[in-house]
Amino acid sequence: ELNNNSPLEIKDLKIRITSVNNNLSLRDIYPELDEIEGVKFINNNELIINSLNTEEQKKILLNLQFFWSDFGGKKANLKIETEYIIKDQLIKKFTIIESPIIESQLEARAIMLYTGNNGDKLGLGPIPPIVGLPTNYWLFFEVNNFGDVKNVIMTGHLPLGVNFTDRHSLLDGGFSYDSDNRLIIWRLDEIKDGEDGLRLGVELQFIPEESQINSSPNLIENIEYFAKDPYSGRTLSGTIGSINTNLPDDRFNKNLGEIKASEEY
Repeated sequence: ELNNNSPLEIKDLKIRITSVNNNLSLRDIYPELDEIEGVKFINNNELIINSLNTEEQKKILLNLQFFWSDFGGKKANLKIETEYIIKDQLIKKFTIIESPIIESQLEARAIMLYTGNNGDKLGLGPIPPIVGLPTNYWLFFEVNNFGDVKNVIMTGHLPLGVNFTDRHSLLDGGFSYDSDNRLIIWRLDEIKDGEDGLRLGVELQFIPEESQINSSPNLIENIEYFAKDPYSGRTLSGTIGSINTNLPDDRFNKNLGEIKASEEY
């Protein structure tokens, strides 16, 4: 918000916004409204206002986009430089604005495979699935973070007819299966900024029933993840949903999930 409280007109007002953080650079600045009368935006970080009359006010809502070299627990401290002409005299000023702490971010992914991306066969049994015969798949949970996070939990519910085979692959964190609630659970106490490649693999077995012929049933449902931002204390969460027998991430067996009757084979 700009206010000219002086008895004189302000001319050629320039406002330049830059970052004072080593890990942050200002990519772009643009107004919430497409056009503001008497205001121009140049060089992705500068506003030019032709004039501001006595007692005149201008409210400008800005969107700022940043590039970050790291995340979490950081502040987007900005330097605001202003210069303007009043009564033929050039005035220059600057101020530092300290933002709230930037929160960490967490991304999670769940994929179901029968064949790996390199062509290796991971699963067992018929594809498409056949009534009464078991087909085994591998479920993978993956997480990526930007900034430190703690108390990471990722879960998924197994529908009736889908069972955990007791086989799993785990490099980080702890895995458990809640058989009463049919929940796959992956826990990670802490993930540091920049850690990646964190993955859980779980083998699941599905035996189709006659009532499922010509359908593509879910193999896992209600996939969710939660974590805590250690700086802000806020809970980070998200929902991935369900994965069915059509295996959307399996490039060799995608859309081959419709259940077939045994007499068809």
